[in-house]
Amino acid sequence: MDCSKHHGGTSLHGRGLSIPATLLLCYSLSVRPSLFRSSSHVPPSPPRRAVPLFADVLIGGASADICTDSPDTSVAGGLLVCGVVALMSRLQLKDLQLARGGRTVLEHIDGTFQDAAITALIGANGAGKSTLIQAIMGTLSPVSGSVECQVPAVRRAWLPQQLALDLSFPMSVEELIMTGTWPSHGAFKGYCGAHYRRGREIMTRLGISHLAHRPLGELSGGQRQRALIGRTLMQEAELLLLDEPFANVDTDTVDVLMEVLRDMARQGATILIVLHDMVHLSKLADDVLILAEGHGRWATPDALLDRYTIGQLSRPPRLPLSFPGTN
Repeated sequence: MDCSKHHGGTSLHGRGLSIPATLLLCYSLSVRPSLFRSSSHVPPSPPRRAVPLFADVLIGGASADICTDSPDTSVAGGLLVCGVVALMSRLQLKDLQLARGGRTVLEHIDGTFQDAAITALIGANGAGKSTLIQAIMGTLSPVSGSVECQVPAVRRAWLPQQLALDLSFPMSVEELIMTGTWPSHGAFKGYCGAHYRRGREIMTRLGISHLAHRPLGELSGGQRQRALIGRTLMQEAELLLLDEPFANVDTDTVDVLMEVLRDMARQGATILIVLHDMVHLSKLADDVLILAEGHGRWATPDALLDRYTIGQLSRPPRLPLSFPGTN
């Protein structure tokens, strides 16, 4: 299908709009391959959910998008060989050391993030969670050690805290979601009919169809977060990093976003999410990376939940800020 022609709707390019740096934070960021090598750590337990075959979830190259028909033998979460998916890990850390302003923030961080699973990243403020995310996305160079990411750059997405957005920028919900095509389709082409159909399906799924033409600055926190997640769905992100996505949003939105994230993981996506709430972790996480005192430690959700259960019926609302067994 030829996407060089514009089929209905509003084209950002046609309006001559540009995106300020603060809004570009929620778009895909390229990772520099020279920073990445191998890692050997394997998390302590496999995903608890059953992983289906992903034969219909293609990993596209830089030119692949919804309007092209280019068969591929790669699928999200692994390789399709004789009709069977061989799962692999596409994101690894090896003896990683990170610094900010000349001060070491994290050191000796090792780990393999599970494909088709959700890893919770927890720790106190200043523990290095955002620093680690920036290193994974390639916007912060390691002091030493390495990151290896085999997910194509056009399929990586970072959803920062909402405070990073410029809400004065004149962009509607539909326009934001449609920018999910930019990494693969390009920012200076009109959208094709398939793009618009996909965008409408995503807005319906997220319950924001009635907000399609509403400016971002007029949305509630929950509505805005649904739109931002919608952009990652439009992008068909296979590596998704989220920084406190449930902060300052309503409970209905939390439920919707959790279901969307679980579905993305079932389809093979690698998801890393910063959490501060024990209940959210219990419902969502397959694995946990705890950051404290400049180091990282892997744990299972069950181990954390068992340790921090109060009596038999209730759990504290906030996650631990130190390693289990150290306090």
